[in-house]
Amino acid sequence: MRVGEYLEVLRGRDGVIMADVMPRDLVQEVAEMEASIDMVSGGMRLENMGLFQCLHREEVIVLISDRVFERPDEITMRMVDTEGVVIGHDVPESMRGELSKRSDLIWMSDGFVLFPELIGNRDAKMVMGCSTLRIEGIPEGVDARMFYPSMSSAELINRRYGVEGPDISAAVIGVDGLEPSVDDRSVPVADVVEVPCGGGRHGEPSPEDALYRCDLVGE
Repeated sequence: MRVGEYLEVLRGRDGVIMADVMPRDLVQEVAEMEASIDMVSGGMRLENMGLFQCLHREEVIVLISDRVFERPDEITMRMVDTEGVVIGHDVPESMRGELSKRSDLIWMSDGFVLFPELIGNRDAKMVMGCSTLRIEGIPEGVDARMFYPSMSSAELINRRYGVEGPDISAAVIGVDGLEPSVDDRSVPVADVVEVPCGGGRHGEPSPEDALYRCDLVGE
């Protein structure tokens, strides 16, 4: 499957407003903005792995959609201590019923749970991950990962494409296994764009920005 064919499948899904190969300059801006968000409310460190996992794939696509678009139903936000123990995570819809029956956890918000029995005296950080994007009709061997960036980055993307509205979401999709079309780039974004690894303090987004999706802070 070629890049153009993959984009046409994406554009045909319910709720998709636009989907296109992400321009390199926009990749750079979003990467710098996300890298600059290295702390969340209360001073906890933030490790933004998900976006950079997407950016290091062969093709990078920007997707703008509304609430009709079905998001991947996976955990993407984990609170992890220095020993690698997950002491809290966001709540996908498929896990909500099961978790609501448990008495050994604390609901920090409607979308995030904490496991108090696993909390020790170690420091913790919030790790933002990506999810697997599975689309019917896509051949085997095509592997796509999706990341919903912070509110600041989403607004930057939406402004770039002239799309506005309270129910509009922007996502970055990294895809491996596609055949490049004649007019597609011949090298991955990560080979030609500097992808930051840590806080660069570019633009100074709000430290709460990365958590609005889980209702830990207000949108």
